[in-house]
Amino acid sequence: MLEKLTSIFIALLLSVFLLSVPLDSGYQVISALKYTLFMAICGGYCIMAIIARASLAIDKSMPLKIEPKKEPTAIIMLSFILLTAISAILSEHATFLGSFRREGFLTLTIYITVCFLVSKYAKPAKHMLYILSIAVCIFCALSFIQLAGFNPLTLYPEGHNFYGAGIYYSSKFIGTTGNTGFGGAFLCVASGICLMSIIKLKSKTRWLLLIPLSTSTAVIFTVGINAAIVALCAGSLIAIPMSMQGKKRIYAACASLGIIVTALAVLWFYGGPQHGMIYEASEMLHGRWQDAHGTSRVLIWRSIANSMDTRTMLIGTGPDTLGHWRALTFAEYKKGSGVFATSQVDAAHNEYLHILVSTGLPSLLCHLALLSYAMLGWFRNPDNKISAIAGTGVVFYCVQAIFGISMYISAPFFWVCLGVMLQANKIKQEPKKNRLDMRRT
Repeated sequence: MLEKLTSIFIALLLSVFLLSVPLDSGYQVISALKYTLFMAICGGYCIMAIIARASLAIDKSMPLKIEPKKEPTAIIMLSFILLTAISAILSEHATFLGSFRREGFLTLTIYITVCFLVSKYAKPAKHMLYILSIAVCIFCALSFIQLAGFNPLTLYPEGHNFYGAGIYYSSKFIGTTGNTGFGGAFLCVASGICLMSIIKLKSKTRWLLLIPLSTSTAVIFTVGINAAIVALCAGSLIAIPMSMQGKKRIYAACASLGIIVTALAVLWFYGGPQHGMIYEASEMLHGRWQDAHGTSRVLIWRSIANSMDTRTMLIGTGPDTLGHWRALTFAEYKKGSGVFATSQVDAAHNEYLHILVSTGLPSLLCHLALLSYAMLGWFRNPDNKISAIAGTGVVFYCVQAIFGISMYISAPFFWVCLGVMLQANKIKQEPKKNRLDMRRT
């Protein structure tokens, strides 16, 4: 029952949640709809799964028991929730739903609960790859239509299109997720899954996954989602060696290291145009960190670092409260209106830094411990196909998270992927007939 419920949940997440948009779109309307769907699908799944599990415990067919030695991830997740609760309770601001992005205590708890339940009851199967592939193709098709100058989802103001970003309206919007950053985060997870599926699976039909992989990559590069571009490049250099064993792993790791050293040398001696991501990376490599670098991310990170104190390090200021920091109010020039406007930053534009300032260092350590445990399980058993496939999606997301924002629009895909990875890591030796293998049975 719980396994079937989890499969239905994942299917709904990849279809209804991802692709649904309101008729009278626009980013704010999409954001509201996605939150409603998030609560209905993710929150509903948590409630139904907990009720089903409790009923099984009452019937004594599946007693409730957590063994720390066998399930350390459950302890880590519970610790994260408790630390987040402490931060929320001691905060001076509204933290249950959140003050700005609906990333309050409730949302964070649902993330962790979903990850835990998926890690217990997910049964990855080939139909999940099919649903993901179709969803990615639809998402990318809509994105290409928008990039052609059309506005089929009325995502942009009337009379404008994708190319009016930063002139007639703020930020770039694409696909069915709204903000390009959230779309890039989802495409990172999907690209990682498709890439490692092509490498690990043995069926001839796996080559069809080149379609969603190539289209998602094309959207990322065409739109210019820098965080996702870095994730695709750096994530591949991490994931491919991880998926191998023995001498192959050593050779792949050496090749990745060679590519990294070459890239650093190119950046060090870069002499091209003095603008763009490559130029900024070169400047930062030389120690010249300008506030404008990374679309003003350096300014945000510096402002946060200068405003932190001991209390913030220990318990943060509460989930989704960063927008209350006065030090993060900046003047922004609007090209369309020709005037300066006050802009309030409500996210650190680095998920790890955001956890630190929102809920404190202990909760960040829990988050990193959970990721490290998952990666260690994959490292020890590289032949586990499911762990490698889900793990690559996790790696790609984690890399882009260095420059990204956690949001209920894209984060659920990461937490589900992490849950699948944790579930797969419990299998010490891969079974002969892997359910994710796309061969006919």
